[in-house]
Amino acid sequence: MSETPPAPHAPPPEPDPKTVRPSRRWYWIGGSLLPAALLFTVVVLTLTEWYDVPFWVGLICIVLLVLSVPASLGVVITTYAVRANRISRARAERARVINAPHGYPSPMAPPVGPPVPRTPAIPSADVRPRRRWFLLAPFFPPVLVGVALLLLSLFGMNAFTSTETPGPRSDEVEGYGSTTFVVDSEDLDSLGLYVSPRDAEEVTCSFEESYTLIRFAERPVGHSWDDRRLMYSLEVSSPGEYTMTCQGPSEASYVVAETRTAHEDDRRGATTFLALMAGAGLGVLAMIATVITIGVRRGTYRERMARGA
Repeated sequence: MSETPPAPHAPPPEPDPKTVRPSRRWYWIGGSLLPAALLFTVVVLTLTEWYDVPFWVGLICIVLLVLSVPASLGVVITTYAVRANRISRARAERARVINAPHGYPSPMAPPVGPPVPRTPAIPSADVRPRRRWFLLAPFFPPVLVGVALLLLSLFGMNAFTSTETPGPRSDEVEGYGSTTFVVDSEDLDSLGLYVSPRDAEEVTCSFEESYTLIRFAERPVGHSWDDRRLMYSLEVSSPGEYTMTCQGPSEASYVVAETRTAHEDDRRGATTFLALMAGAGLGVLAMIATVITIGVRRGTYRERMARGA
């Protein structure tokens, strides 16, 4: 009597994209990061019309806006990669069951080759690498930003920790008055008029000397010092003793100071911004690479265990 062949295994159903995790709504989440960052930036810029928003708030807005682009792409690409990997594995498993010996091919098809090892049933909690490694990924951007700030501090280029103030070259004139000051040759191209309060819009000051005049010029960089703001750069043709006469409101004050510190602070600010962008960008790339690597390794863990058994 011939031996009855074992009953074929029923093939698993065709994978339904609607039930695959992560769900499709992560595409919407990733795509909404850039509009959300843009809306937040617009709201903050609108608030500056009524409130004195600190410099670091504007810097955070710019950082968030720039990072939202790679973050949005990272979420979308990671979601697509994980979903595609899981759908591909499900379809491969279905094809394996259908084409396995005594599986689900034509009844007349003879067994060919050794039995294909079945994927072991391993609980998700035992799959390697563990899920907790996903928690490591979000720490890459802040850690690399912290490293960038540390390096900036070590090299003295951190704009957030800079406490250097401009050196005054004249006495302060409050409201209506005048003062005399001396201009050295080293300060000819690096003098500016600082005005307090910062929101002062009109400057009624003049400079004179026996033979030459000091002229106002457009400020090369924006700079603030305590409650003072750099309003104008000063063009001085030659060293000497000059008189500054101001006619302003009683709450306003004016002082001439060197602008080398302003230029240095501007360089620090640009360097800090670029370093933050570089650290955050590398952090986002590292985060995306980590998530994709862990997702792929976890997704193929059962198949690797089956091949190694």
